[in-house]
Amino acid sequence: MKKVLLFFCVVFLFSCRTPPESLPDKNVPRHWVTTPENGALVIIGAIGKQSKKSMDIEVARDEAAKKVAMFYGIQGSVTIVNADSGSVDDYVSISEVDITYAQDYEKYREFLVFDEEKDVIRDEGTIFVRFTYKTLVPQSIKYVSSLDANGSPDWINKPPKIDGYLVGVGYAGKHQLLRDAVAKSFQAAAAAIIKQLDAKGEGSVVVHYSSLGDYRAETTSHLTSKGSLKEFMVIEYYFDSGGVYTLAIAKAA
Repeated sequence: MKKVLLFFCVVFLFSCRTPPESLPDKNVPRHWVTTPENGALVIIGAIGKQSKKSMDIEVARDEAAKKVAMFYGIQGSVTIVNADSGSVDDYVSISEVDITYAQDYEKYREFLVFDEEKDVIRDEGTIFVRFTYKTLVPQSIKYVSSLDANGSPDWINKPPKIDGYLVGVGYAGKHQLLRDAVAKSFQAAAAAIIKQLDAKGEGSVVVHYSSLGDYRAETTSHLTSKGSLKEFMVIEYYFDSGGVYTLAIAKAA
């Protein structure tokens, strides 16, 4: 199994400087619907430009093959740690996401199909390749994409209910390279689904006393969700000026 270990740290009430983001140029669609079509998965491989142009497609194919492996099964856990010392300036929330999937994903590479003329988009620093992969999706996905009055997908603010599937929405803000925002959003969508699996929590309170008789209570809580998923698929991406949104679905294994 291949392991991807991610750490997300959010510290409230502190500002941080984010590097400028390479937003999609006019060649990159802002809204992609990637639901299965004609019995095939639709998978987007998003990578950075390689030193040799001839390697672009091969690296994108590797990324897509990993997503095929994730369709067949992933194991994951999400741990959220909240710490509060009682001061408005000292609240911290940290999330740790651990995702594993089969390491022999190379066996799917040769079955990934694309059209060189229609399915390759080159942004300033990112290359997108739309692949299809023939497989048997056990259940038809009863879902129709819809937009709100501003032209954004409805699921950004209200995740849809899809019969037979868990649904997760991922978001990633500004990144120096667009491909990194796409990857983080993809991972966040997977984490959003894992959070819906078996969850266990625990907490503690530590009281600190000073020599002057003052005291401060520090509260810490841990909430861990973990389990296995199958049929993990991304069915939509959306790009806006603030970042990348990903809509994913999966079944509990």
